[in-house]
Amino acid sequence: MTRERLRRLCDQGIHLSLIAMLLVIPLVFYTFAYDVFEYNKITAFRLLSLLALLAYLTKQLLLSREPVKASPLWPPVIAIGITSLLSTIWTNNFATSIFGVYEDFEGILTIANYILLFFLVNQHLRHFNDARKFLTAVVVAGTLAGGYGVAQNFGFDFIMWNPTTYSAARMFGTLGNPNFLAAFVLMCLPVAGMLFLMARRPALKTLLLLMFLEMAVSIIFTKSRGAMYALAGQLVVLVAYFIYDWRHNDNQLWKGNRRWLVALALAAGLTLLLPNVRSSIVVSVERTVATLNVKEIHITPRLYIWRSALQMIRDHPLLGTGLDTFQITFPKYRLAEYWRLEWNGTPEKAHNFFLQIGATTGLLGLAAWLWLIGLYFFKLIRQLPGLSPPRRHLAAAIGLAQVGFLVQNQANFTVLSYGLLFWFFFGMGLSLDREEAPAEMAVKKSEVFNLAKVPLPEWLLYLAAAGLIFLGLVFSFRLWTADLYFKRGIIMLTSGYPEQAAADLAQSVALHPYREIYWVKYGIAYEEAAKRAGAQKELILQKAVEIHKHTIKMNPLNGYNFNNLGRVYKYWGDYLNPAKLKDAENVCAQASRLDPFNVYFALDLTAVYLSEQRYAEAWAIAEKLVKEFPDFALPYSYLGYIRLLQGDTNGAYQYLNTAAQKNWRGDLNTQSSTLSNLGIVQARRGELEQSAASFTRALDLRPQYLEARLNLAVVLERLGKTGEAVSEYRRILSEAPQYPQAETLRKKIAYLERGNAK
Repeated sequence: MTRERLRRLCDQGIHLSLIAMLLVIPLVFYTFAYDVFEYNKITAFRLLSLLALLAYLTKQLLLSREPVKASPLWPPVIAIGITSLLSTIWTNNFATSIFGVYEDFEGILTIANYILLFFLVNQHLRHFNDARKFLTAVVVAGTLAGGYGVAQNFGFDFIMWNPTTYSAARMFGTLGNPNFLAAFVLMCLPVAGMLFLMARRPALKTLLLLMFLEMAVSIIFTKSRGAMYALAGQLVVLVAYFIYDWRHNDNQLWKGNRRWLVALALAAGLTLLLPNVRSSIVVSVERTVATLNVKEIHITPRLYIWRSALQMIRDHPLLGTGLDTFQITFPKYRLAEYWRLEWNGTPEKAHNFFLQIGATTGLLGLAAWLWLIGLYFFKLIRQLPGLSPPRRHLAAAIGLAQVGFLVQNQANFTVLSYGLLFWFFFGMGLSLDREEAPAEMAVKKSEVFNLAKVPLPEWLLYLAAAGLIFLGLVFSFRLWTADLYFKRGIIMLTSGYPEQAAADLAQSVALHPYREIYWVKYGIAYEEAAKRAGAQKELILQKAVEIHKHTIKMNPLNGYNFNNLGRVYKYWGDYLNPAKLKDAENVCAQASRLDPFNVYFALDLTAVYLSEQRYAEAWAIAEKLVKEFPDFALPYSYLGYIRLLQGDTNGAYQYLNTAAQKNWRGDLNTQSSTLSNLGIVQARRGELEQSAASFTRALDLRPQYLEARLNLAVVLERLGKTGEAVSEYRRILSEAPQYPQAETLRKKIAYLERGNAK
């Protein structure tokens, strides 16, 4: 094989890897992984980047070395790399800054991967045809991703998605979230539009028109407000570009496409005949206009997120809280108003591109990013007059895509599919004036490649680099495999098999010991296994404690880690060793200190006080929660239960009856327990019909609630409804043959049936 042939193979390898990134990453997802979308995309990104890097190093170290191409964007890109690295070293949580928060994964590994992508694109882009191929791949990916979303909107899908996780009202395509899909497609849209205007052949022009229209419809179906603002921003810039083109080039872009633009307008009008399109436009406009209503601003959760982000910048001005640590830092800055709006939700990101950067990498990181963005647009605008019309049009399309990213991301955050496009376009956006490499850089075709002629230093450097790339590939597969085990473990855990779940989760933490959520669920699996265990209960609880303590060491800022440990200690104290209740009190109190407006942490501490029979402390917490969250049912339930324990029947009735009418936030178990307690109080007050109704409501929520069914049977018996009482007693025996009072119930049934017979 000649050296020239091998060099061309390396170039083809880089080219195909880059094309594959643009085509595969936005489309790939895998339902057998716990993170269905982003983890699979990030794994593909790493693998393809490493393969492209291997091809580049093969060419540079073993063949003729080409000079590194210059780019005016290199200084700010390097500055972003340095500030990201510094905010990874000086961080609130090192593991999070390395790997990124789960589901987004924008730690230093991903930032480094983005910079590598910028480098590969910048070095590999040799001529205009390369750019056209890359942009064609972008349009194809946007069409397929948007097309899948459109199909979902019309009810066609080959996967049965979980309705509690994915909303059928706002389709999400291959990105898992309507806002993410809209952000990705709107970056592809101007590229498709410009290729449509530039195309010469009618068949190609028709195809691109249809692709453009399909992507526009898919954006509308997402009902994304950020996308609507981004489209408006892109339209303003597009009009400005048309005016520029008209003044400098006789407006050839418009003159050559007047009929086609009329055809596009007519086709767009035809889509309005579809009811789905019309209704989606109405909803999108209404949602977007609502954001301009000053009276409704106070109920927008993002405003409270942005306020917290500004506070983080104030407290950590230089390097921020640490790369991608917004989620673990947020609870300290959470307001009660945010909890009321989003309830038990903790945002992964600041939902604003610049605030996210400022909060997590500080003003230094923000300055580096502003430098990159500002320099890019400054150079782009200065470059446009010197480009030939086709190159200028595509450079403008890339600029429009970047504008869409920036506008949409003022109320959103970056995920890989469009983060990749953002960096890819930085790499190629100022390089559209390139042609083929000069002749002196080419290798003689007749020269046969001979490894023996490669100098030893290059050999050693290449082997070291290739070895590191191989380890990177293995490492990426290892992390991905850990998520597969994690998915299996979660399925086992939620299906009621904690022992099997613990085995799978043990595999996940062994493969990826730095992922906090894996350890959290691993500890919960042991906690649930302990509840089912017999003689080994205390040993299993000790294992759960050890795992939760390890999780606390991994992330001492996460109140949930302390609360999980407190829950184990409480169970241990309630059933085996009362001394453990003091440990439960200490760690639950620490959880509340870390996240002071987390209602559930406060209620768990209340439950510990109840186990310790410290009713005054429990009452104080629940009463405070009633004042802060008057529509939430649980604090009223706790107050009623305290009164019930104290023997105050009327006081218990007042709070339990109020709780029954409040918002339970989906907590069906506690709601059914509260209704059961209400039934007990009503029976004591002689309100037997109301008591039976309360027990019946409790059983509607939780049919396996044997205590409520037993109490219902007793009340029915007191009401003289013997047949119904016997039916409830029999149902208890059929559902729980080993019920502790089974023999007593059989005698009761026999007695009642003899009475009926008489």
